[in-house]
Amino acid sequence: MLSKGVVPMGSGWFEEYSISAAHTDKDIDDTLSITEDVLKVVKDTL
Repeated sequence: MLSKGVVPMGSGWFEEYSISAAHTDKDIDDTLSITEDVLKVVKDTL
């Protein structure tokens, strides 16, 4: 995810990948798309 520009931020594990009012719909859509792509790669690797 990091290599695709998705950087988890937060002071605790429960805050990583949180959505805030600062995120646009495009930010959220991009993150979901990247997450789907990465999970497919993980699935194909296992």
